[in-house]
Amino acid sequence: MAVIMLGARMEFPYPPETPYIPYSETIELDSARSKAGHLLGALIHHKPIEIRAQFTVLSRTWIFDKWLSFWNDHASNLYPFFYVWDIDAYPEYVYFVSIQEKMKYQTPVSIGLYVDSIDLEMEGIIL
Repeated sequence: MAVIMLGARMEFPYPPETPYIPYSETIELDSARSKAGHLLGALIHHKPIEIRAQFTVLSRTWIFDKWLSFWNDHASNLYPFFYVWDIDAYPEYVYFVSIQEKMKYQTPVSIGLYVDSIDLEMEGIIL
């Protein structure tokens, strides 16, 4: 299977806030256990991942020029996209994700020309 995606590349001006967890993984499966509790077998369907990246002190210009366009034209429609948290240091960590259905668009403002933080909550698979 191959995925081809054409579109604009959006780069965040700063890396995600630390400590940063690249992803958390769970297992979607059906299993059976004996009466004593021993695992008899399991059928693994897939291994979904969740990623939460927080970016802080971003300029309002970047938010309204880049982030809002991404949100309106792509993310809020749950279109999938590729996410790489550090292309230079970790190019092997490429994720095919979409935002989580529960994610909210919000840009808290308290510092003059900057947005305090944005959270990018994603779910997907490892490529």
